[in-house]
Amino acid sequence: MALFLIGFILFPAWFAGAFIGLRSKNGAEKLWGYANTLMSFFFVLIAAPILCWMLATL
Repeated sequence: MALFLIGFILFPAWFAGAFIGLRSKNGAEKLWGYANTLMSFFFVLIAAPILCWMLATL
């Protein structure tokens, strides 16, 4: 859960939480792992094109 909350400030924490959370056996930690996976996917899907566009306009 902590990596999910830290992910709003430090985005790579979602990627770390995605891999750590999915290997846990606890149901709640596995749920947070899925949330981290989803947020990292959306970060790449939304932020990557924006960052590429910003770098191309420099």
